[in-house]
Amino acid sequence: MSVVKRKMRLSEGEERLIAKILEEDIKSIKPKYSFAKGFVYDLSSVLDLELSEFLNVANSLVEKGFLLRKFYRKVPLCPNCGSQKLLFVFICPSCKSTNWLKGKALQHLTSTCEYIGFESEFINNTCPNCGQELKSAQINESGEAFSLPVDYKVYDVYYKCNSCGIFFEHPAVSAFCLDCSTQSDFNNLNWIDLYTYEPSPTLVKFEPGLFLASKIVSELTNRGYSVKEKSLLLGKSGLPHEFDIIAVKGDNQVTIDISAESGKTQKDSLLSGYVKSQDLENTNYYFVSVNELTPDEKKIAETFNIKYIESKDAKEIVDKMEADNFQKVENIKKS
Repeated sequence: MSVVKRKMRLSEGEERLIAKILEEDIKSIKPKYSFAKGFVYDLSSVLDLELSEFLNVANSLVEKGFLLRKFYRKVPLCPNCGSQKLLFVFICPSCKSTNWLKGKALQHLTSTCEYIGFESEFINNTCPNCGQELKSAQINESGEAFSLPVDYKVYDVYYKCNSCGIFFEHPAVSAFCLDCSTQSDFNNLNWIDLYTYEPSPTLVKFEPGLFLASKIVSELTNRGYSVKEKSLLLGKSGLPHEFDIIAVKGDNQVTIDISAESGKTQKDSLLSGYVKSQDLENTNYYFVSVNELTPDEKKIAETFNIKYIESKDAKEIVDKMEADNFQKVENIKKS
């Protein structure tokens, strides 16, 4: 009977993060700003994870349904070293100089002149370039504007570069990295999305048995078993069957399913376990429930001769399995 290895349900980082959330009853995980590093999560330093590693772990748990997330903000990173410590510099879009002025500007708009300059240059409302007086609306005694159309445009905020002399509506933005001294155009920056996270109803529901599998694996390994987690066994029918744990020690092969459920879902899991166990040879199947089985669930287990263990303690679970196997061997010897 061959075994096909499957990926573990949770990575080490995911288990550590969930364990911390449950241990400290954390309701929300929010990024905080640090002058030394930029935005950080308190738990990332506690778990000894870089920001990118923490986000990978947290977002993976979102995909697996254990965490919920809400967008917090987008953060720029240095394209050279990945640092958040950026000094944003506002520059002339033409020559990149930071030597510019800001003020109210006028632009003369005629067929022969399109001069633009700060309002202070238009002395006596006269264009300093062509010498013509700007045409402004006149006000009559009733306070109404009339006569000539305006031949200039007003910019309440405009900029002039003192280095190359051009006027521009908005400065360009570049970023200077305070860690590696790289200067980057705004469009060349890298970006990451930060989120706030909170435990999902799924995490709360499965909390009692979430780490039970890994604890049972450790207990079995310490007792000399060869253990695989979330693996497949090919049955007599040729169909693959997945078990939470498959453990082998000598001639003794044990398959285990773990449930933190109740109600119809638990009954379905019991029946599924029975079907799988009937398709296997020379295998001891155990259904482990972190909750006490209901009378109906126990009746199903007893009717189909499903061995079940009600416990949240890994040592107790393995003790009961080994005691059951020992008794089975003794019965075979007597017969």
